[in-house]
Amino acid sequence: ERNNIEDRIQGFQKEIELATAEALELTQEIERNRVTFEHSQSALGQKEQDESKFTEIQRQRERDLEQHVFAREEVLNALRQCEAQSEQVHQGIRHLEESLRMIGQHTQKDQERQAFLEQGKGRIASKEQELDQDEIVCVRLAEDYQQRLHGIDVELELLRKDLREQEELLTGQRHALDQMLRTQKLLQDEEHQISLQQLDLDYKLRNVGERLQQRYRLNFSDLNPGEYIFTDEELATADETIAALQTKVDSLGTVNLLAIEEYQELKTRYDFLLAQQKDLDDARNSLMEAIRKINQTTKQLFEDTFKQVQETFKQYYQILFRGGEARIFLIDETHPLESGIDIVVRPPGKKLQNMSLLSGGEKALTAVALLFALFKIKPSPFCLLDEIDAPLDEANIDRFLAVLNTFIDQSQFIIITHNRKTIAMGNSLYGVTMEEPGISKIVSVKVRSGEESLPGEGVHPKVAAEVAQEAASTETTDTVSA
Repeated sequence: ERNNIEDRIQGFQKEIELATAEALELTQEIERNRVTFEHSQSALGQKEQDESKFTEIQRQRERDLEQHVFAREEVLNALRQCEAQSEQVHQGIRHLEESLRMIGQHTQKDQERQAFLEQGKGRIASKEQELDQDEIVCVRLAEDYQQRLHGIDVELELLRKDLREQEELLTGQRHALDQMLRTQKLLQDEEHQISLQQLDLDYKLRNVGERLQQRYRLNFSDLNPGEYIFTDEELATADETIAALQTKVDSLGTVNLLAIEEYQELKTRYDFLLAQQKDLDDARNSLMEAIRKINQTTKQLFEDTFKQVQETFKQYYQILFRGGEARIFLIDETHPLESGIDIVVRPPGKKLQNMSLLSGGEKALTAVALLFALFKIKPSPFCLLDEIDAPLDEANIDRFLAVLNTFIDQSQFIIITHNRKTIAMGNSLYGVTMEEPGISKIVSVKVRSGEESLPGEGVHPKVAAEVAQEAASTETTDTVSA
């Protein structure tokens, strides 16, 4: 079940890693879509602004056209009013002509009556006075009629003058209307020209975008118009430069259209490799600096520790040998980390000599002194000693155990030994014996350091020594734990 659970946990971890990778890819895809959406929104906003400006211009032109139409309607209304006034004037003239005709008829009647009176003068001589009076009346009436006719002529002249003024005003209004109509026609033509120019510009814009895409692999929407504002002189210079570059391009012959993409890919890879090289150089420099610091620190620690070992080794050598002198030094002091060490000792009563000239017991005891010196400087939770006391005699065993006893409070020692004194020092004994041929058996004994032993906990040290002696006599390998 544990293996199955671990397998399931590993499967879940793989699924989590896959889900994390997918989430990272989705996050990157969302970021790319967000950037694309922001670009699209920006372009759409620009197009909406352009459309809003064009709509505002169109609305302004429509308002101007409505004003022209309204002015035309006002002029037409004024023309109709003038025509109505002209008709009224014509009607007045006809009335005046009718009045003149009636006056002429009256005058003719009066003349006929005067002739009738002159013919009947003889018959109505008695009524001459009346005729004279009638004549006076007729003269007065004629004068009155003449005055009335003169007033009518004056009024007719005024009406004709007013008619001429109205006709002149109507003519001016007709000219103004014609001018407005021509202005309207010009505005419509101008609007049509602007529409044609806009279509032409759109066509040119599409052609420029296609040329940019085909020849230079550039999108027109990616270009910033604010970066391409030039003066006339700059445009003339740019035209000359473009012509010269075009001549050079034509002289090149066939051009690789994928050169830009290949250059971009190579440049991207070059930048990547350059960044990798820089990272490697930085890492190499960092590692070299770390190695230098480590070597410097290690050298300093080694020298400090070596000095302590020299002093401690002298102390433990004098303790184990009951005197004497010992020195440890580097063979190559200029390179302490690569140098070997040499040990020169002088046991009590002997000359100073190299360690290789000592006896087996002296070598072992010197090695024990060095081991305890190192252990004193850098203690360990436990220490395993394998037959370290085998070359030592009884006196050296006592001194070895005395020094070992000073470390028991801070470390645990596991000693493989056949020496009875060393076995007697331990708290737990483990031995391998063979009571029957070919069958090994482990014997373990826990002992206490007191005078009595508790039931089930161990035996008295004396009994442990006897057991150790018996085990040693049966040629077993014993382990003592102190």
